[in-house]
Amino acid sequence: MPEASALVFHFDLVQDVAVLGPVMRLSQRFPSAARFALYTEGFRARDANGIWYRELMELCARLGVEPVGYSAPLDVFKVLRGFRGIILAGSESSVDVHRATHDLYRSNVPNFLKVTLQHGFECLGFMHNEKHTSKYGRNVVSSADILASWFPGEHCRDLPASQLDKLLVTGPSIRLDHECSRDASHVQPYSGFVCENMHSVRFDNQEEKSNFFSELAGFGKWTDGLERDLFLRPHPAGQFSKKSGVSVPVGFALSEGPLRAEDLRRFSFCISPASTIALDFAFARVPVAIWSGMDDSIDVSNYCGLPTVRYAEDWWRFVQRANLQRNALLSVQDGFLRRWGIPDNVVARFSALLRIAFR
Repeated sequence: MPEASALVFHFDLVQDVAVLGPVMRLSQRFPSAARFALYTEGFRARDANGIWYRELMELCARLGVEPVGYSAPLDVFKVLRGFRGIILAGSESSVDVHRATHDLYRSNVPNFLKVTLQHGFECLGFMHNEKHTSKYGRNVVSSADILASWFPGEHCRDLPASQLDKLLVTGPSIRLDHECSRDASHVQPYSGFVCENMHSVRFDNQEEKSNFFSELAGFGKWTDGLERDLFLRPHPAGQFSKKSGVSVPVGFALSEGPLRAEDLRRFSFCISPASTIALDFAFARVPVAIWSGMDDSIDVSNYCGLPTVRYAEDWWRFVQRANLQRNALLSVQDGFLRRWGIPDNVVARFSALLRIAFR
């Protein structure tokens, strides 16, 4: 009996939900395929408050995708016996934090093409910042058959030569939810996000962390009394500001859940250290500024072309510009995205990738 087609999504890190969720929603265009969401024991263990497991279960229920937890590759072989198609992972490489998915891919699941998505603007095995390379080196490899990248190979400067033949430019999956809705909805003046990823290898200096939160507190004095929607968002995996007990500025709320629950287009600004979340807002056409630290010790070179801020007063001036010169800032952002060669037609590119399951 010929094997039935299947689309399989693999979750190990909590941020995989944000990476693969848009592709799962796109997979509704292929109703004849069986669809599975595999999740590891590590996924449950990392999700201390259950936010991302609940989001995944709700997503599966809404889309008709079968969720399957597993502890060893043999469990996956049993679930997928009788099927052929593709497996898509939101994080996979030879570094230890990606080990579970890497081991599954190395086990060579029969009749399935293995795909690893570039899960962030800076991403191990695709494009590094200085601290990535210092800690992990340049020989970060994948066991996937296809590496789905954000941009062309000339920008994947940390992709080892042995991996070049695997590269397929799809664009970022996070753009799937924005491609069909690029026009801004009603923007709420002076509403916005401050994001932090202080758990990142980029911020291995305690003084840098302290400086960021000191400027955040100072920024809170500038925004005090605005009575607008203002959020502090910790990285979903690191949760540094929450775990370290940092005080949320008066007038700010903590944002922990899936970003897709918010209409990002209604916000007037985003301020963040160098992090992929800045691109989430850029794709939603929200003016973005990158916090560059108090000196030149933090590598933000990959974000060159976007506005940078240091001190709390700089943050406030950027917010004013974002409200008074929005179109000019968006023009700069559009130019930044074009320079990286990030494609616009991500729906067509990911649809073509998913059709592999039917060959």
